[in-house]
Amino acid sequence: MDRLRDGKTRGFWLWLSATPYRGRAIPFSFVTYSSQTLSRWGSCRNLEHRRALGEVEELVGDRPLGMDREFSHGEPLASLQEAGMPFGVRLETSR
Repeated sequence: MDRLRDGKTRGFWLWLSATPYRGRAIPFSFVTYSSQTLSRWGSCRNLEHRRALGEVEELVGDRPLGMDREFSHGEPLASLQEAGMPFGVRLETSR
């Protein structure tokens, strides 16, 4: 089971998809998993990310996805490109 930074508290991973609305984010899809469930399912984190993207693709179709810069690292971007899903990354403009 995954542990939080304190090393004691059990935790899990959450992939949350949301859409901006009037300055807030409205969640519309999520996938949760832990190292225990991954081993039980015979899965891995990358497969769960792809599953989450598949669910999002069904909902949004060919409309572009927006990603925050904190979550725009290699694996999710590669999965989006592999799936042929258009996307953009929100960058910090003050720097």
